[in-house]
Amino acid sequence: RAHHRPRHRRAGLVNAGGDENDRETDQKNDREEQPIKNRNDNKHDEAMMPTRREMLVGAGAALGVGALAAMGGGSLVAVAGEAREAMHAMAHGRKNVEMVDVVSGCVRAGADCIAHCLALIKEGDTTIIDCLRSAQEMEAFCKAHLYLAAADSEYLNEVSALAIKICGRCARECDKHARKHAVCKACRDACETCVKACKKHLGMA
Repeated sequence: RAHHRPRHRRAGLVNAGGDENDRETDQKNDREEQPIKNRNDNKHDEAMMPTRREMLVGAGAALGVGALAAMGGGSLVAVAGEAREAMHAMAHGRKNVEMVDVVSGCVRAGADCIAHCLALIKEGDTTIIDCLRSAQEMEAFCKAHLYLAAADSEYLNEVSALAIKICGRCARECDKHARKHAVCKACRDACETCVKACKKHLGMA
């Protein structure tokens, strides 16, 4: 029996060594697999990140919107506003086509007049202040009038009656400067045309 004991101990040592080798092999495999996993994760992260071109395009769009907003009452803003309202008009089937076109002209002319008046006031011309105020009021009102006309609102008659007063007042103020400033003349003409269209709509023409 004493002769067989060392062989059992040696067998135990062999098994222990085998277990140790297995652990070392597993650890080595883990170390080799980890960089592969990391590389795959990095590829996924890179795929999710926007490309340089996408970032530039997005930045350009943001700058374009910011520039448009910064222009205030300029004609470009008037055109943009008109385009937006035109989409509303088309969505509602373009009813009251004549009035929609006329009021749209008031919005555009009013925005141009406002920008012109602000530039003159900046230069020190205070005689244009009343014209500026009437153009601001008219433009703000006509934006709502434009949508209601396109939507064939049940309140269109009441709005048209009010437009006769508001656009009529703006026309009178712009007429004071029409000979000197072409922009004021254009706003006056647009307002007078709107007054005529509203009177026609109400059966007053």
